[in-house]
Amino acid sequence: SHVTVDGGPAIWQGFVKPFVWAGEGYQGQYPLLVSDRYLIVDAALKRAEELGTRSIAHGCTGMGNDQVRFDLAVKALGDYQIVAPIREIQKEHTQTRAYEQKYLEERGFGVRAKQQAYTINENLLGLTMSGG
Repeated sequence: SHVTVDGGPAIWQGFVKPFVWAGEGYQGQYPLLVSDRYLIVDAALKRAEELGTRSIAHGCTGMGNDQVRFDLAVKALGDYQIVAPIREIQKEHTQTRAYEQKYLEERGFGVRAKQQAYTINENLLGLTMSGG
């Protein structure tokens, strides 16, 4: 199931205010923009508890740092089974996006065939672009 959680107040209280007060930045340059990952894990684990499950899933690929942030945060907060379907797909398919698009289209879901060489992450702390 999908649940939308407003993490804005938690990001503001837990990350934005302390960074502003401290006058610090990640690597001395910008706020720690990926701090919201830990709030996502916290909200997801609360939802897992409500559902009575010890399994937690995320859509991180096996290539970036987000998988590490999610996995370590989950492991630090309890004994949960981590399900990462995209990583499993990447073990068997080199063209992950094409595989996902075909899979969804075969099941009646429309998919925009837009692929970018970069990713954009945005939250209350700012915006980052990465990739090549």
